[in-house]
Amino acid sequence: MQQLLRACLFFATFLMVVMAIVQVSGRVAFAFLDRAEPRINSLLAGRSITLDGLQGTWRYLNPGVYIDAVRLPAGELRGVTLELDVLESLRRSQLVLTRGYVAEGEVALEWVDGRWQLRDMPPAGPLPFDLAALLWQSDALVADVQVTLMRADDTAAYVASVRATNRGGGHGAQVTIAGPSTA
Repeated sequence: MQQLLRACLFFATFLMVVMAIVQVSGRVAFAFLDRAEPRINSLLAGRSITLDGLQGTWRYLNPGVYIDAVRLPAGELRGVTLELDVLESLRRSQLVLTRGYVAEGEVALEWVDGRWQLRDMPPAGPLPFDLAALLWQSDALVADVQVTLMRADDTAAYVASVRATNRGGGHGAQVTIAGPSTA
């Protein structure tokens, strides 16, 4: 019995040391994330994506990223905040955000081969994570974006406002779409 107790205490101590190392190294790495912006932009250059004003944050156990502007061939998103929920992500074995926020932006979608895709974006291939699960499980998602839909010679612009929450397994969403206005 005493050896079992000793093994449990050793394991608990080991877990606490690992968590402390992750916390300290994560906080240090994210504090200097802005210095990695040129390197990250060079990695994204093949997709024609540019990040401006990249900053790292760390709140409780959760790492976060703030970006002044994300520029894509299809438009621009401003005031982007993404905060990862580490414990929930580990529990579910998939990415879960504590919050995702886009203050404003404009995005153009075009109808190609029977589906909507971001305008002028090179084909991405499959994502390394399940986007639908990320949207469904994340705690809070907020975005105010102008979406321009382009189909053959027809173009219409909509303003979409999305507020989605997930609390205690209960999901709620409010989507407001104004438009269309002819672009």
